[in-house]
Amino acid sequence: MKKFQRIVVLMMISILSMPVLLGHANASNVDYLYDNAGRLVQMNDTQLLYDNNGNMTKKSGVMSYTASKAFSKIQGKSNWYYQEWDGKNYKDVAWSNDQGLWKGSNRWLMLTATYQHPDGSDAVRKWIAPRSGTVTITGKVAKLDGQIHGDGVRVSIMKNNSPIWPSSGWKFIEYNDTKGVNVSVTTEVKEGDALYFIVNQNKTFDYDGTYWDPTITYLPLSYRASNDFSSIQSMNNWYFQEWDGQKYADITWNTALNHWQGNSQWLRIGTDFQHPDGSDSVRKWIAPRSGAIEITGKVAKSDGQTLGDGVRVKVMRNNGQIWPSSGWQVIEHDDTKGVQVSVTAKVAKGDALYFIVNQNKTIDYDGTYWDPKINYISLSQKASEGYSIVQGKNNWSYQEWDGKQYKNIAWDSFLNQWKGSNKWLRVTKNSQHPDESDSVRKWIAPRGGKIDISGKVAKLKGEIQGDGVRVKIMKNSNQIWPATDWQVIEHDDTQGVNVSVTTEVAKGDALYFIVNQNKTIDYDGTYWDPTISYVPLTYKASAGFAKIQGEGNWQYQEWDGINYKNMTWNDDWRMWKGSQEWLSVSGDSQHPAANDSVRKWTSSKSGSISITGKVSKAEGQILGDGVRVKIMKNNSQIWPATGWKVIAHDDTKGLNVSLTTEVEKGDAIYFIVNQNETIDYDLTYWDPMIHFVPHISVK
Repeated sequence: MKKFQRIVVLMMISILSMPVLLGHANASNVDYLYDNAGRLVQMNDTQLLYDNNGNMTKKSGVMSYTASKAFSKIQGKSNWYYQEWDGKNYKDVAWSNDQGLWKGSNRWLMLTATYQHPDGSDAVRKWIAPRSGTVTITGKVAKLDGQIHGDGVRVSIMKNNSPIWPSSGWKFIEYNDTKGVNVSVTTEVKEGDALYFIVNQNKTFDYDGTYWDPTITYLPLSYRASNDFSSIQSMNNWYFQEWDGQKYADITWNTALNHWQGNSQWLRIGTDFQHPDGSDSVRKWIAPRSGAIEITGKVAKSDGQTLGDGVRVKVMRNNGQIWPSSGWQVIEHDDTKGVQVSVTAKVAKGDALYFIVNQNKTIDYDGTYWDPKINYISLSQKASEGYSIVQGKNNWSYQEWDGKQYKNIAWDSFLNQWKGSNKWLRVTKNSQHPDESDSVRKWIAPRGGKIDISGKVAKLKGEIQGDGVRVKIMKNSNQIWPATDWQVIEHDDTQGVNVSVTTEVAKGDALYFIVNQNKTIDYDGTYWDPTISYVPLTYKASAGFAKIQGEGNWQYQEWDGINYKNMTWNDDWRMWKGSQEWLSVSGDSQHPAANDSVRKWTSSKSGSISITGKVSKAEGQILGDGVRVKIMKNNSQIWPATGWKVIAHDDTKGLNVSLTTEVEKGDAIYFIVNQNETIDYDLTYWDPMIHFVPHISVK
């Protein structure tokens, strides 16, 4: 049994004639978990690993919570709780010292380290997320040996009030099913979210003892080739392959050399290097979940490998190249300084990234240093989640404003909060208190783009005296909320006001969240936990349709097989008309003639785009011989992979387009409709949507 200790530092401040900031005096709780040997194995969100000799070998940010390992007679220990559900409310159950388990209000409702038994009410094991992130939930759920009578049980997992497994209803476990089912669920959680593992008795509670020892694991936010290197394919999401120009093939682990070796003698992949030989040397990574990622790391010739004719390198995402924008990046034979890769992209779960080293002309001295790092990055930042004892970390800083200048304040390790030059000027995880100077939380934009600012600002409970406070948000030296002057928060207003602001920022712009004392500083503790979210730019053809070429990034053209040519706006028809009678583009449709009908979108920035939308024959246009469609990026086809997609003459259901690609500023996307053989009844519905995420730079 592992021993667990929770250390809570409590402080009491007693100061006459001054209000106390409620909650500000408590240091944050720190969780420590020890193994049977007395070794510290977990401290908050860090796990410590040891070798057979008891020496610490690695600190891991991969957090895992297994019900049985953390089982305790204390509610909330290691984030686990033991409850029952009566159909309306969750209620904590009580610990039985005699039986060494948790007992509910009915006789047979109980929970142990590895099983749950309902009785009237459901038996519930609850886990509270200690931080935000992506978690996987695994573990078998089955009837216990010796409990194979009765009418079976029903089980489910809830996240707060929503089912996540199964997606609705219950999963039924037969009365004699001791093999059970294996749960494997991935979900996003925010700090404080609750996961409920629920066992329901079905009809009767006879023999309803159910084995369930769930494990909850935070997926890593960061992957690095050297840290994750292994002799096992797929370990830590990495694979080791070669590319012969037609297909990728796994290579073999060489125990004697302690690295991976391909079919050719010198094709190798080690901890932080790759060497091609005939075929390209390929390190592959599979995305465990969807999201935005940043790829970084130097690629250079290895020391001692500075002869030969150099190498060529690139990064592929599935079948599309994402770095460099085209062709290869050449690493000269003696370039040990190399080039820095910095790419931001969106990935879907299961997408593959390929880090490829090509021999150039010869294989001589082609050992290449490449230790790529992949970080999942968030498009949303909340003050409390980014809170730190370090100025500038996670783009947040903590300051005061004296009416002339902003000045960084100091971290007070005793109070466990930021403290200004005046006694009561404070900034905490989710609150601010001014004194003579204003209390300021500052955020620096890591990239340009459109952002939403949200979050409630209100007086703290227990701070409802005094004369209230005044608040506002500045972007650099310009006020953006409220429109003018200050937003007043009355002294007893604990419900407050909800901020909702949308603005454009450039990389490096500063947002200041300012709390002013009003007249006096008494009881001015103010709750403010702002969230800043980058808004992916959305371009929908019909929404951006206009009679001006280029407006909203859209243009309307025809293609004669050699050149694209702009169409002409027709006021009578309220659409764009081409050089031939039926050739046109409207808000959500296109009609070809001898020339193709083309809707063009031009990217105004570098970034990642996803293209979605249905393409089908328009209603009432179901005769003729159908049409052919495709999408081009500049001069390269991106959908379908080759040829055309045929839309049959009567296909009004059509095809759903879904693809992602990287774009540079000025890249053009062409949505092309071809007449097939004749132009009869060729009106085609196509209202594509483009979601755009600019390239990101983070601290």
